[in-house]
Amino acid sequence: MDLREDPQASKIDALQDRCKRLEKLNKMLADQLQGHNEASAVPKAMPSIRVPESGGYIRISLGDTHGNLLDQAAVAAFLADLEVLSPSVREIVLGGDMMECGGWLAAHHTLGYVKQTAQSFRQDVATTNWLLDRITEIAELAHIDYLEGNHERRLEQWVLTSTANHPEDAEMLRQIVCPESVLSLPDRNIEFHRIGEQHDNLPINGTLKRGRMYFTHGFTTCKHAADQTLQKMGGNTTYFHTHRRDAAHKKTVEAGTIGAWCPGCLCKLVPLWRHNAPNDWVHGYGLDLVRDNGDFLHINVPIIDGKSYMNPLLQQGFKEQGST
Repeated sequence: MDLREDPQASKIDALQDRCKRLEKLNKMLADQLQGHNEASAVPKAMPSIRVPESGGYIRISLGDTHGNLLDQAAVAAFLADLEVLSPSVREIVLGGDMMECGGWLAAHHTLGYVKQTAQSFRQDVATTNWLLDRITEIAELAHIDYLEGNHERRLEQWVLTSTANHPEDAEMLRQIVCPESVLSLPDRNIEFHRIGEQHDNLPINGTLKRGRMYFTHGFTTCKHAADQTLQKMGGNTTYFHTHRRDAAHKKTVEAGTIGAWCPGCLCKLVPLWRHNAPNDWVHGYGLDLVRDNGDFLHINVPIIDGKSYMNPLLQQGFKEQGST
């Protein structure tokens, strides 16, 4: 009997042909998918942006994260930038109000909403510790300064009230609950600078000088805070406190052209205590490109809707490095 005339054999031949065609199609689709993945894949280790050794270093400044009131998307965008910039980041200045110290620590501030009573100092400390962990992990070689803000100062106000202003008892309790203790700042090699003390031989309390830049948490929230800060400080100054991105410049006979900058904040932009009043708070951080001779370029880096506007420049740097 001729098998080729067997209907069953014909079915088997047809199935084999179909299987071969499917295998060929499957291989073609697999090749196309692999090519697409290779074209669109993100490298596991992105090139880093480095300042040439002869060109200086990067200094980062940020503030007003306000503990567990931080804005997650804005902080994520900042940390992503920091990860790329970290090889050249030599200094980081935390400008204060890194903790909220709300709820019962805001005794001088009348609460207006039940939701505000849910503020937990434990959560506040935990969130701030998490952020400091991330910053120190990413920029492990950077020197970090932490300026006390008016919100951290609430702790000392509460201590004085709780101890009836007794100096020894107040200092004992302060050492237990102060940011240096609850945030383990000495263990992290982070220098804490109290707002009521003088630093770097400067005559103004709560102020640092790094290179040709002064740093202060801020002492005014007026409409023209940048101009007021510049007039009072008399030199290049980065400040915080207002949560607004701002800048002012002037030229003096002695110091030449000087400026004052506020980069904004990294906390939520709609605080309950503002009720229904619109505000002009913005997200952002400060970046100084510092040369070894002290010259610097300051940039207020905007973060809008969780996206850093430094990111496109960094991505362009990736493309240029990848083409060399």
